[in-house]
Amino acid sequence: IKHRHPKNFLCNLWMSSLRKRNKEQQTSEVEQTEKFRWFDNDRSVNSIAKTQLDDMTTTHNQNDTTAKSTIDKFLSATSSYCANTNNIDKSLKLMSYLLWFLSKISSSNTSNGIPSNKISIGLRKLSAEISFTRYVLRFFGMPVTVDALRNPESPFSKNKTVNKIMAYSMLLYYPLEYMAYAKWKAPELVPEKVNASWCSMWSTRLWMIYIITDMIDSRKNVQTLIKEKVKMQNTKKEKGNQVVKSKELNEIVHKIKFARLHLLRCALFTLPAVHWSLPNCEVNPWLREEVLKGLTLSESICCFYQSIF
Repeated sequence: IKHRHPKNFLCNLWMSSLRKRNKEQQTSEVEQTEKFRWFDNDRSVNSIAKTQLDDMTTTHNQNDTTAKSTIDKFLSATSSYCANTNNIDKSLKLMSYLLWFLSKISSSNTSNGIPSNKISIGLRKLSAEISFTRYVLRFFGMPVTVDALRNPESPFSKNKTVNKIMAYSMLLYYPLEYMAYAKWKAPELVPEKVNASWCSMWSTRLWMIYIITDMIDSRKNVQTLIKEKVKMQNTKKEKGNQVVKSKELNEIVHKIKFARLHLLRCALFTLPAVHWSLPNCEVNPWLREEVLKGLTLSESICCFYQSIF
């Protein structure tokens, strides 16, 4: 048996150990590379997820801002609208007639025009109560009337003659309304000779004078605005004034629509005013309830739309 030389044996053992160590090192490097590769993948995935989450958060914040902006605009517009006493009166008028309409469609059986349904009776009570609330708001109408008589630039009309007729009719209208309201709600404070129905009848007749005068003046106003519109359309537009004239034309068109809405309101008010101006209209009504309330409901819808137009 041939024995190996000790020196060769040690060399082979060292080389074998070295190869094994290199192999383990290469394996470790491969594992480390794989580890970093998965780490990079996880980091890129997390980066994408974070970007998507940031986008979703930004979109959500934008939606919240838009919603808040819409709510703020609505609240601001509502606050400005309710700051005007006339607008509150128009809203209450619409609410009162809408409650009557709901009471009418919710009543199943009626006897002598009075609904037997409890819901209908409750809705009618609310409607009547709101109507009386509008009497309270009329206490604020007298200062406006006095100011219209003293101030040439009246809120009623630009025509001085028309303004005086409308203002004087309201100057007599309001005291009669106050007397009727007090007699209905607190008869102890009013002399027994005062007849609430008589006061209400004559206040309505004065109101009719106001409506007819307003209708005539509004019709003339519409005709004047239409002539201005036609004149502006026929005028050749200069290059430098195209934007200005277009804006003026839009304003005139808006005024015409507003005036026509006012004419429609006066027309819808005419028959109810005649009805309430007749003696004993509550006992012997000239118009049926459906016709009377239908006209006043239509006018209140038109009036409310005009107030936000």
